[in-house]
Amino acid sequence: MLKKDLAKALHISASMVSRLAKLGMPTDSVAGARRWRECNLETGRMKDVRIGRASAAPATAPRDRLTVAHAREEVEALMAAAGRTLRAGQKIDAMVPLLRSLLRAIPPAERAPIGLDFDVATVLVADVLALLPPRETDPLNEDRTPVYTSNHGEDADDLGKFWYQVAAGEIVVNRERAEK
Repeated sequence: MLKKDLAKALHISASMVSRLAKLGMPTDSVAGARRWRECNLETGRMKDVRIGRASAAPATAPRDRLTVAHAREEVEALMAAAGRTLRAGQKIDAMVPLLRSLLRAIPPAERAPIGLDFDVATVLVADVLALLPPRETDPLNEDRTPVYTSNHGEDADDLGKFWYQVAAGEIVVNRERAEK
């Protein structure tokens, strides 16, 4: 999408689109840009809202359902774009805050069907991965099976939930504690 077209759809200048893109706003879709702006800008700083052209759903609409549906679409689109970016040898640092925000927007009960790109997920969970012991020293479960290779159904579900929370930024590394 051209920046001038995105600027027109958002009712902002093309230079503002460029500034926001440098801060991490996606520029491949109007919906993605709007979602990013809702999550990352103060409402009073958005021109649409100040002049009454906001495209947000009416207050009476079931906002949580709309948010989940939009977040799901945006996670999939942004996850694919981030994966392509990584595979092209570039960093995705600017995309990480929006990815985390969108992942958090999806309620825990509705997270299971969401697929995370492995390369992108590895970036999102890098802080926690760095704290794990090397694979050679794979710790064991109570039943003496390796923790990392356990495929018990319940254990796998719990691990999936844990890593999703880490990717979403709901579980973060306490640097002071980790260093002790």
